[in-house]
Amino acid sequence: MGDQLDSIASAVDVLTKQLTDDMKLIEKELKAIEQGQLYNAWQIRDNDLQQYIARFNVQYKTFLTYAANPDSTSQQEVTNLVEEILDTNEGAKVVISEVNTLLVGGGGTSSSKGVLQLWSEMIEPLIKNGKMSCYTALETYFQYYVASAYAQQRALYLVIEAYHQSGNDPAAQEQRRTYQDYVKRQELPFVQNIDAMLRMQLAGGVNRNPTQLSYDFDYVKALQEYSSGGFWAGAYTPSASRARAERIITNSMCLAEGKNRLVIWMTYPPLMHGGHNLPKTIDFSNVSVEVQAASNDVGVSYPPAYIDDIVTKPGPGLVEPPNYFEQAHSARRMVFEDLPGGSYVMKDRNGQDGLAPISGSNTDKRYFQDPKYLSHQMILNGTVRGACMDFGIYPEQVKYVFGKSIS
Repeated sequence: MGDQLDSIASAVDVLTKQLTDDMKLIEKELKAIEQGQLYNAWQIRDNDLQQYIARFNVQYKTFLTYAANPDSTSQQEVTNLVEEILDTNEGAKVVISEVNTLLVGGGGTSSSKGVLQLWSEMIEPLIKNGKMSCYTALETYFQYYVASAYAQQRALYLVIEAYHQSGNDPAAQEQRRTYQDYVKRQELPFVQNIDAMLRMQLAGGVNRNPTQLSYDFDYVKALQEYSSGGFWAGAYTPSASRARAERIITNSMCLAEGKNRLVIWMTYPPLMHGGHNLPKTIDFSNVSVEVQAASNDVGVSYPPAYIDDIVTKPGPGLVEPPNYFEQAHSARRMVFEDLPGGSYVMKDRNGQDGLAPISGSNTDKRYFQDPKYLSHQMILNGTVRGACMDFGIYPEQVKYVFGKSIS
């Protein structure tokens, strides 16, 4: 774990410097549209977060100094550092917990919201008003989360080393499990903002003048990701933004050897919109899928270990467009844990439990799981510890939006 942290330290330093410049630009653009209060609300909570990280960095720097100079470091200095790390008020263990609390939050007011929610609320108006592409926003968002997750991982490393130094290996293993529980608490607040930003790109990346419709590249790209590639004919590729977020989560889990994760997103229109001719008798918020080996030579399938439900709301002052594939939607995020290495695909549920094919706008049938999704393989091995895919239910592939070609 220490070797892995050392290998990415310089990259995180570069990332942090870039993040500082990005946040200055965000503050400037928010003030330009008279939304500076959103930046202020985020900054207040972020200041608390950075204070915990800065305080921990002192312990981590001391640890690195002692590790690099073992001959000149006394046993008493090591003992004192171990006590500092395990201190229940100021130690590294506290940093893991407090960073988690500040990321996630615990209420509806600005003073109790997590920095991830406040960051999304701050950035969405910039995307909607065309001040920033959702992809620029997502890049900054990923950098921001990685910097915080990196601090948590370093804190975990110190706590584990302190327990090992104290001869308490069971406590070290328990701390690892506790840390992973914290990361799981952060998963949903982190990933649910992705679709919100893609959604804002759809609201701001198109000129809706009925006499002259125009689309920018990021609009088309965001539409493809937001719809899980459901409207594009040909080969399927998972949403790059969702896949990157899931990769960040997997990498921050500090998984033990042989522990792997798969994540599948199922996206669907809310039933309040009539489901675009979807079967009215099915509540898709209760539908899940399983995975199986691509060869299916043993006939074993695996259910998700847990499921998160995500609802992307229209957003303040945003009128729902007439096109259902741009509207606010829902998603079921299914997480599969502890899978052995190998190649996996979704298990076919078409035709089961009422999930029968339905007619499209042309002669083609629409399936709950389109064949292009069912053939997509997710690979896990000693190097690749996690994989992600997404699928839109009953997709209807189109080449035209608002009467204009976007293919």
